[in-house]
Amino acid sequence: ACLLYYLEGMSFFDAICHAFTTLASGGFSTKNLSIASFNSPLIEATVTVFMLLAGINFALYFGLLRRRTLKPFRDPELIFFLSGLAIVIGLLTITLLPTYSGNLLDAFRYASFQTISIATSTGYGTADFALWPAFTHVLLLTLMFVGGMAGSTSGGFKISRIMIILNQLAQELRRAIHPRGVFTTRIGGRAIPDAVVRAVLTLLALNVLTLCLGSALMTLLGLPAEEAISATLTAFANGGPGLGSVGPTGHFGAIPDAAKIVMALLMVVGRLEFFTAFALLTRGFWTGR
Repeated sequence: ACLLYYLEGMSFFDAICHAFTTLASGGFSTKNLSIASFNSPLIEATVTVFMLLAGINFALYFGLLRRRTLKPFRDPELIFFLSGLAIVIGLLTITLLPTYSGNLLDAFRYASFQTISIATSTGYGTADFALWPAFTHVLLLTLMFVGGMAGSTSGGFKISRIMIILNQLAQELRRAIHPRGVFTTRIGGRAIPDAVVRAVLTLLALNVLTLCLGSALMTLLGLPAEEAISATLTAFANGGPGLGSVGPTGHFGAIPDAAKIVMALLMVVGRLEFFTAFALLTRGFWTGR
């Protein structure tokens, strides 16, 4: 990544910094305007590819090297992830056509970059998507919540958990139609234990509750509703930019200090994940009892 960035026009320092923050899904740039400052479709395309690679389960790469076969990439989570990205990119491209004067290539360029940047929680920007139509905000915030694949450097709720929840929902609907039926939650033909399903549903509830409480607290601290929701979500999903003044061309410097503390706590909880973070608060974790 570093070599490609350098060959495509970045300085050596910029290439190193962006290589590190691309694959780590860190999103930090040496430029105030992030990747947009380079104004290079080639650099954007390269960054997009490496962001996508960082959002894929690294166990699949290990399986590819070990088995020397593409079989690991038939993984149902990977197929779901890539299919979802393709659908969102298509929807965003169509929605952004009027914004970019009907230029399909420009609409696709910005839609694809921002979709993958947000979905992988990298957080780079090539455009101020806060100025895009409201429908795009809903899609991007949803992607921010979902995040990338399990075993990747991405944050968010993770694709595998979304698949478990959707499958469990389908099973519950089938049970409602066939009360005497016996159904099992499966992902890729593999049965998911009930304990895992319960843990995923509990984690979803905690995520939603945190988003609601965090957003309410941020509004009490003076942020407008849209900014409060996006700031809370981007903090515990480790997603990068939000909307409004905390969007891609803004920063979090202007928000109140108390709100910064709240976001810092949310970022720690989001990266550790709730069960691990809550375990740190228990006596048993520290005493071993």
